[in-house]
Amino acid sequence: MPATPKDAFAPDAFAEELADVRESFIRSLEPRTTRLRELLQASASARATTEARTEIQSIAHKLAGSCASFGLEAIGLAAMTLEDKLIDDKTSSIDCFAQDIEALIDLYGRAK
Repeated sequence: MPATPKDAFAPDAFAEELADVRESFIRSLEPRTTRLRELLQASASARATTEARTEIQSIAHKLAGSCASFGLEAIGLAAMTLEDKLIDDKTSSIDCFAQDIEALIDLYGRAK
């Protein structure tokens, strides 16, 4: 096992590494928010499928579970709210949740 440099555990080095991990996580959200936008736009032209609704709920669930770990509590809360609304209201079309989806996408835009 290679020796670990003592400076690797210095507070500044740790904070820098944590900031890098956070930035990487934020970049990883781009495909998810892009997909949310695509699903929302598709729902405006035709009634969204059950699969699209399930995909939106899955994305929201994953964001709700992971964003707070990276200091993105507002995104996590918005995602949790969207997920809860989708669970509670299984009959409305996706466009009824457009405001929540747009808010989630907007919060991501502010974070990057």
